[in-house]
Amino acid sequence: MTGSFEPHVGVTSGLAEEVPATGFDRFGRQTLETFASLALSSVAGGIYIVVVARWLGPSGLGVLSVLLLLSATGTLILADALSLANIYLGAMRPSTRGALLTNSLIVSGVGGIALGALALMIFALAGLHFGATYLELALIAASLPLTAAGKLVTVLVLATGRSRPYNVLSLGGQLLMPAFTAIAFALSYTSVLAVVIAYLGATAVVLAAALLVVQMPLGSPSLALLVESMKYGLRGSVGNIFQFLNYRLDFFLVSALRGTATVGVYSVAVGLAELLWKIPSAASTILFPRVAAGSPGGVAFTARVSRISLTVTAAAAAALTLVGYPLIHLLFGHMFSGAFVPMVLLMPGVVALSISNILASDLAGRGRPGYSSYAAGLTLGLTIGLDVLLIPKWGASGAAIASTAAYSASALFLLVTFSRLFGIAISDLVIVRRDDIGALPRPRRARATAKP
Repeated sequence: MTGSFEPHVGVTSGLAEEVPATGFDRFGRQTLETFASLALSSVAGGIYIVVVARWLGPSGLGVLSVLLLLSATGTLILADALSLANIYLGAMRPSTRGALLTNSLIVSGVGGIALGALALMIFALAGLHFGATYLELALIAASLPLTAAGKLVTVLVLATGRSRPYNVLSLGGQLLMPAFTAIAFALSYTSVLAVVIAYLGATAVVLAAALLVVQMPLGSPSLALLVESMKYGLRGSVGNIFQFLNYRLDFFLVSALRGTATVGVYSVAVGLAELLWKIPSAASTILFPRVAAGSPGGVAFTARVSRISLTVTAAAAAALTLVGYPLIHLLFGHMFSGAFVPMVLLMPGVVALSISNILASDLAGRGRPGYSSYAAGLTLGLTIGLDVLLIPKWGASGAAIASTAAYSASALFLLVTFSRLFGIAISDLVIVRRDDIGALPRPRRARATAKP
């Protein structure tokens, strides 16, 4: 590990460092704004799934889920390492932002075309199409340069500390997808191909908007900076890829072992469970650049974020379990009633995942992204083994059990690791305290105006 990646601030042992009240209040407001953006994104995504499910049925939704998963996988492979580096280096060294932007556009353009072409060639040689046409696969491949560039430019906005425009960009893509899809369906183009074209259009608009919002001039391309970015990013990106497989490998296995209709049902269960992910995702999104920029609070700050995130996520999981069955029937109809049991089985894993997200973001902000890779690598084998064992017999429910086991194992590893690194008790990271309630963000008070 090179010196530039060593923790530079706030890595004191234990919880002796005081959490600044004003800092946590500002963090809380930014987290709430980010959560609101993610929640609205979930609503838009829910509308999107409902519309597609109603018009295309379980099989059509299953094919589309796999196609979008292919795009997400390609984007992760192409852009994830640079995305982590853009946040870390962009927050820690503002002078590099212009060069980071130029490097990002070059890598996403050249790499996206190459990766898309390679994927199409492999699918053609192997005879894989996942129930889709080759035109649909080609359009998904064509989306890779756009989705990768959009992600890389958008996180540079976050690296500058402007969480609000970052949230608007993130929300915009989720709003455009159902809007463009609804337009296509209104014009009587009710097919998977129409939805894929709408997705391609939405990604192009998001990239254009991100380039307008980022507000930084292009710098000279820098090979040295690209190498430095990849050194940092790959240590965390390997883990993100493994974790993504933990999240999504079951879709491919369910498709292969139980068919596209079962994938459609399982995608509803996962979609509802992922609503809860927005809580820790919002906090970790703001925490990462905050730690990298050297903001005060140290480990004590992260411990408080972890405790509150876990408590709120657990409460939300209990509420969703109570209303899940009628909600599924109301939104998706009786054809998707089988999604309820897998959704419930995912709840413990989603709650555990809230811990992983917070601790991994803190460690990445301290120049230690590799620990999330270790956690994800250790649990990927567990995911694959349990999926192969459980999906043939129990279908979507078996996939949900495997996912919960993997998420829980990842959380346990990061809890033990964080505790040993910083000399704090695991209970400090998971058990909410009375004064944590008072730390929740409050509405801004109007400032008193001094009389002349």
